[in-house]
Amino acid sequence: MPYYAPSIYYPVIANNHAKVVRTSASLVRAATVLIGSERIYDFSEAGPVSDGNFPMDTDVLVLDDSAHVATVNTSSSSAKFSRDYQGVAVTCAHCGLLEVKL
Repeated sequence: MPYYAPSIYYPVIANNHAKVVRTSASLVRAATVLIGSERIYDFSEAGPVSDGNFPMDTDVLVLDDSAHVATVNTSSSSAKFSRDYQGVAVTCAHCGLLEVKL
């Protein structure tokens, strides 16, 4: 069961949902992606979280072991990052994947 820390929401720019998931997974120690109840360990361009294969209208969770890193939702076009992993959100923003308003 994932541990959910206080979170911050960021709008996802265009169709970068899969890139946010892959980038977030690459930046944590023990990455796991949950799509529904299915655990995913392949974060490659050809895997289940590729740009053309990204699940629609489903929350996709990125975990570091059991700690919540991010939840990406295509229907609201948002990514919710745990405050403990705010550096991951900043990296995604620097890559042009998230919109951050100061």
